[in-house]
Amino acid sequence: MNRYILVFICLFLIGQELAFPSPSGKSAIFLPMKKDHKYGDDICYYREINEKLDYAVYYVKPCEKGKYCEDEVSSNQPFGFCREIETNSTDFPSLGEACGTNGECQDDLICDGTCKYDECTGTSTPIQNDYNTFDCKPSNQIEFDENKFCEWDEVKFYTTGAKNYDETQTITYYGKFPGLPKECGIVRYKTITDYKTSLLTGETTYRSYTRYVREGKEWCSIGEAKDGDFVDTSDSRFCKSGFTLKFYPKGDLVDPGKDNSYYTETTKDMCVTPIAIDKSNPLAGCIITYKIGEGSEQKYNVKKYYLTTSAINSKCDKDLVIQSQIYTEFIEEFNNASDEDKKDCYRIPQGIEGNCQNIKLLQLFYFYNHVEEYLFYKDRKDLEKVLHFKIQQTYHRYYELSSYLNLNYLFFFLILILL
Repeated sequence: MNRYILVFICLFLIGQELAFPSPSGKSAIFLPMKKDHKYGDDICYYREINEKLDYAVYYVKPCEKGKYCEDEVSSNQPFGFCREIETNSTDFPSLGEACGTNGECQDDLICDGTCKYDECTGTSTPIQNDYNTFDCKPSNQIEFDENKFCEWDEVKFYTTGAKNYDETQTITYYGKFPGLPKECGIVRYKTITDYKTSLLTGETTYRSYTRYVREGKEWCSIGEAKDGDFVDTSDSRFCKSGFTLKFYPKGDLVDPGKDNSYYTETTKDMCVTPIAIDKSNPLAGCIITYKIGEGSEQKYNVKKYYLTTSAINSKCDKDLVIQSQIYTEFIEEFNNASDEDKKDCYRIPQGIEGNCQNIKLLQLFYFYNHVEEYLFYKDRKDLEKVLHFKIQQTYHRYYELSSYLNLNYLFFFLILILL
């Protein structure tokens, strides 16, 4: 039995893609670095070529905190070495904060003892409505909770005739940016009463009906949107599950405009928790089982609400359920992180490492993007050196918390005996 396990492990490792090219297109196998190698302590990997079996063996180890593994410069250099990570600052004086020169202020601001936004005229006043975005707050702005809503829509109606909703005249106001890691994420909808004449010839009576319009958007951080909350199409990272499906603004799959003949509502992206994905259904093709919070499991026919092949495929990937589980764990870890880590790591789901040094968050999001490696490396303590090295190749600030037994090279030796 042990023989088959060892064969499986080595076959998995052989052919794994590297962040750097394998010499002469050979397949590669990763093994923990031997302690008695000849290249020096600053080496993070070295390779040896097995001409008989035609593959390259990479002996690897992660670099210490504050360093990352530099890829080999050429095929004649059979190793990589650890080098210092360049630091970058994300702290710049913002609106109203002290400064010395214009170069210290954020974009669109000038320095006059403090960072100022001088584009406002008349009685309008400057307002920061995003990390690096500034606008002018009009003096006649309607009242709303600027600390809760990042955007607020003032609904406009025609002033003559019946009280008809005039969507072309909607005014959007902006809230006060609360600081990182908050962003403008959760979309809120509300109902209004609109009036239209009947479509019958000669009909002049105005009839009322209910329709859904955007109320605004709320400040939130990643993972704060619960099941049942709406987000913009590209913002599933705000969902705790990291996953959305399209629903109507009422929160169901019934078009609220289908019976009035005046308008047809469009579906929006709503946070849900995926349970299972079935791509074998002969009629629907792809059925997603999902839940909304603690509610019962429901079925979702993807082809009814996603019309293009690419959109259907994006919602029916076999790894999405596992990714959602990993993302939920990532968000739980993020919520337990320090304020500094939250500020440094909130952009990880956007593919931006920044200054994030929370190794648990980096590891979880590496697994999110590499589900097959998550399934393989999870709970395999003997292979953690290799895993740490691979994660550090993606996230340079990732480092190994503690030392692990360096026994993996025995696999290679045992396989040679078995062969």
